[in-house]
Amino acid sequence: MWIFAAHTGLHHGEICALAWDDVDLEKGEVHISRNITNKGLFVAPKTAAVNVQ
Repeated sequence: MWIFAAHTGLHHGEICALAWDDVDLEKGEVHISRNITNKGLFVAPKTAAVNVQ
C-alpha cells in the first residue's frame, strides 16, 4: 500500500476510502470516487476526476 500511495500521489482520505469496486484488475485501473474525512464522512475527492492506471 505504501508503494501504491507513493506512486499515485493520492490523498490519505482517498486511499482510505478505496473499495474493491473501485479496482478494475482486468484494465489495471483504480477509480477514485470518494474521500473520507476525519469525521468518517464520505465526500467527493479533492480532484474532480482521478483515474489511476
